[in-house]
Amino acid sequence: MGHEATAAECEQWATEHAGHAEASRALVDAGWSRAQGGDSTRALALFRRAAALGGESGRDAQVGIIEQLYALRCEQEADAAQRSLRAELDDHPGKHGDLRVFDDMAEMLSDVQRYELALEWCQAGLDRVALAGDAAEVADRRHGLLITRGALTTFSIANDVAKYFAIIPAMFVAVFPGLQALNIMRLATPQSAILSAVIFNALI
Repeated sequence: MGHEATAAECEQWATEHAGHAEASRALVDAGWSRAQGGDSTRALALFRRAAALGGESGRDAQVGIIEQLYALRCEQEADAAQRSLRAELDDHPGKHGDLRVFDDMAEMLSDVQRYELALEWCQAGLDRVALAGDAAEVADRRHGLLITRGALTTFSIANDVAKYFAIIPAMFVAVFPGLQALNIMRLATPQSAILSAVIFNALI
């Protein structure tokens, strides 16, 4: 298009070039632009159009669909879509071009705070990479997945430490009064500490 195209221009181009090999790419670009602008509903529609066209951008469109479903609070549909994508990828284990999807999914799921799923996708990607040889592209994907897994693992550990550091003093302050100094959340009873942990897990 010769310049940084807007979402509307990408949509128009894709409509005018419906049979073109790059039509799906244009719709995906439009979708990400709409998503960045906060219009998840429109972005979802664009990603679905792109996914229907398939091609090299089809996987990008599927990732976009899942992200927008989470953004729209359609968790059950989003979970079903990510399981479907995972099944498709597992049915074609030899495609090196799909390796980046595992990293993209891990990063996206982390962004929407689905950390356990993100770790699952990350590990699945590393398992796939281990069977893919030593090509430069494969090495890059391995490096990216290792970085993502390290960040997720560090977050998970820090999250657990922070949670238990916050609630354990309140749970045992009656037995060990000295722990009151560590009761930074000023929780009055063990019951309130347990309730806080349940709420924290639900939110995080």
